[in-house]
Amino acid sequence: MPFTTLTRTLPSQPSSSTPTAPPPRPRPRPRQKPPPTPPKIGIAFPTEVAALNDSDDSDLTPLTSPVESKTTSTIPDIPFSQKPHVPGTPSTHEPVPGTPQRRLPDFDLDTWDLRKLGTYVWVLVDLDARVLEPDDIEPVARDRVWWPGKIKSASCTAKPLKVLLFGDRKPGATIIEIHKPTDENILSLEDPQKRMRFRAPTFVNISPDGNVQASPRKKQKYDRREYEERWRDAVDRLAKDRKGGVDNDDDDEMPEVGTTDFELFINSAPSPTKSTQATPRKREKGKGKRKRKRKRMSTDSESEMGDEDAWHVDGNISQPRWSPPPPDELLQIPGELLLAQDRATSAIYWPAQILEYVPPKKERQRPKYRVLFLDKVQRDIPREWFFTSEENEFATCKLGRWQSDFKEVQSDDDEDNDIFHMNELHLRSPSPMSVDPPPDTAEFSELSIREQFAYIKPVLIAILNDRYAPARERHDNFIAGGSKRKSVVNSAGLRGQMDPRDVVTLQHCLSEWCLRDERRAQAIVDEGEPQILEDGRGLGPLLGRRSLSPTGTEVTFPSSQVERPPESSFTSSEMQDLEPPLSISGMSDTIPESSSSAGLDDTCDSYLPPPRQRGCDAYEGLSRIEKVDYCLNVLLPEAILQILLWRAGERSSVELLSGAEEKDLHSVGEGKLTERDWVYDVMRLREAIERKSVKANKRGTRNGNGNGNGADGEVVYGATGRPKRSVGAPKSYLE
Repeated sequence: MPFTTLTRTLPSQPSSSTPTAPPPRPRPRPRQKPPPTPPKIGIAFPTEVAALNDSDDSDLTPLTSPVESKTTSTIPDIPFSQKPHVPGTPSTHEPVPGTPQRRLPDFDLDTWDLRKLGTYVWVLVDLDARVLEPDDIEPVARDRVWWPGKIKSASCTAKPLKVLLFGDRKPGATIIEIHKPTDENILSLEDPQKRMRFRAPTFVNISPDGNVQASPRKKQKYDRREYEERWRDAVDRLAKDRKGGVDNDDDDEMPEVGTTDFELFINSAPSPTKSTQATPRKREKGKGKRKRKRKRMSTDSESEMGDEDAWHVDGNISQPRWSPPPPDELLQIPGELLLAQDRATSAIYWPAQILEYVPPKKERQRPKYRVLFLDKVQRDIPREWFFTSEENEFATCKLGRWQSDFKEVQSDDDEDNDIFHMNELHLRSPSPMSVDPPPDTAEFSELSIREQFAYIKPVLIAILNDRYAPARERHDNFIAGGSKRKSVVNSAGLRGQMDPRDVVTLQHCLSEWCLRDERRAQAIVDEGEPQILEDGRGLGPLLGRRSLSPTGTEVTFPSSQVERPPESSFTSSEMQDLEPPLSISGMSDTIPESSSSAGLDDTCDSYLPPPRQRGCDAYEGLSRIEKVDYCLNVLLPEAILQILLWRAGERSSVELLSGAEEKDLHSVGEGKLTERDWVYDVMRLREAIERKSVKANKRGTRNGNGNGNGADGEVVYGATGRPKRSVGAPKSYLE
């Protein structure tokens, strides 16, 4: 085998001129398959791995060992659920189907214009319903929220701009003022794409140094669940207001309301009891629905335990079972005096009074208040329909007109006319008597004051004789004199809801019945007849001994001393000349022959009045002037009390009852004496606020401050949360 030998001797005898054959190539090793490429998750591959996968070496290049290749080029497969995710960081992977894409409103495309805000707006206010002004300096960080409102000013360019806040943002703070409206404190309701700007409560935290995000230690403490409920309720009210009214199930006169353009927004807004994660499939029916609801609630609870700021974005908060909201804490229920609307479309306000709070029965219903209007009509109205005396609109809203037969203040001319009328009435007609059985409440109220007075005479007689226990304290204090008598006089002005004209008439009836001629004799003494005074007590002793005979009045009325001659000595014309005037004598010798007047105790009132009423020794020991004061300050309040009891149907017996029954009736009557006509109380409150506002404006003009509140125009709040009025900085240390 020469070839074999040649091949063996070649290495020992090489030659450059002799060609040599190349050695045979070994069979290449099969290439190892690369590991499967993991899914793209946004993480860059190492440079070494990329170099190994894209190597351009020849087939004869030595390969690395399988062990090294496995440890260098293989990337561990990370489950998708364990991948870290940073909110706000851009991701290279494509969105997973079924994941909702939340998008915040883009305000960069908006062109803010004060004249194009529209009627309904969003206002940035803090937790105390105070609007953010550009010049505000915050000493601590404050959380502010974009709250729905409605512009109440006549024009959007009015300064200050008045905005009504919907919902229970803060009791009593329904209308706020924006002195410098900008894009930082007020926005239009919709964006340029006609979408609602906010579908969930959007909070902004402003720190003292101007940063939007403040330290968590300085954040205000508040109940987020409560503000979530209030915010959604405010949005619901805004939607109903756009429709032109509010819902009312009871009052047919009020317009029905609903939502057309807001229905999609309200249904799509995040609810505290609904998860914001989208579900591609439709809701199932049956048991699966209950299981899915339980799972959703657990997911909401987990999200609440996470980052506290996540609530502002997602709104995933579990909400307890719904309960009706409480009434406004600043309202006095019952009894708060108001100026209220009677319907949503009306701009006129009427005097009203709160009776009770009507809580809603469903979550979508609104809390209301049952109020009594001046015409005795009761209605259930929401809080936005009325103003209290603590609100500025109480003195500026438009009032309706009404007429009332009740006269709050009696002028001097009216009183003089009543006195003249009563004198004529007493001189020409006898006093009426009570009838048995007594009339009912309606019939008694229709009687005149003189007829009503006849039913209370037994009680007044018992008081004069110190036999009426409920009025004994008033009687004894007046008799004692000094400071005790002064307290009786100070409390004698109560008249309840009795018309002042009826009080004047009752006063004349009481004086005529109790004092008789002593009341008229005082006028004669004042006109200049001091010779009739025998002692320091005046005419008391003389008038006390007065009888029914004409001679008993000789001291008081000198005209009665004229003696009539026999009938045969003068004619009828001479009789007319000799007869004394009726207005001076106050009596006549002629007695009517009517048999029906024989049984009346005051039958001769118009001709021959009976003597004055007699009382106990303490009363009889009073001077004539003191008796007049006793009649006005002791008997008159008790007479008013008894008549009010008859009018209310509390008393139905003319005669005195037992001691316990009279005491109970007297307690009821004392309560009626303190009652007032609340309609006039409302008007007095409004007038007082108007006068106070005028004075504050004048004082503010002199001090260079137009609103008359704080030193810098800031509203000062009291301990109860109500704004203090006319509070300013002291002018000097003496103040």
